[in-house]
Amino acid sequence: MPKNFDELGNKMTPEQLERSDAKAQILLQIQKILARPYRREFRQDDDGSWFARIVEFPGCMTVGATREEADQMLDDAAVNWLTVMLEDRDPDSGTDRGPVTTPSAREQGCSSPASAFA
Repeated sequence: MPKNFDELGNKMTPEQLERSDAKAQILLQIQKILARPYRREFRQDDDGSWFARIVEFPGCMTVGATREEADQMLDDAAVNWLTVMLEDRDPDSGTDRGPVTTPSAREQGCSSPASAFA
């Protein structure tokens, strides 16, 4: 299929093509970032559910009925978290929160997603 058509065969405008290319670039960046090791923390709550978070991604957390479910859901949460961070840094979006820093990760010598945004 020619590059100026979407998955359904609809012709795309130049603006739509540019957004599509930007999304593809973000997905590639996310794959590279998630290939690195990150610390996942799990805690079972009083109600039996499992809280999970990625330490180096502030605010990236989820809850699942089981530890396994929380772990799987954390994969999705990480992709969504990184998508927001990368889209916010996109100069075409008109916003830039600046570099993402995780002092606790840096202090502990852990991988930090901040270097992926540089």
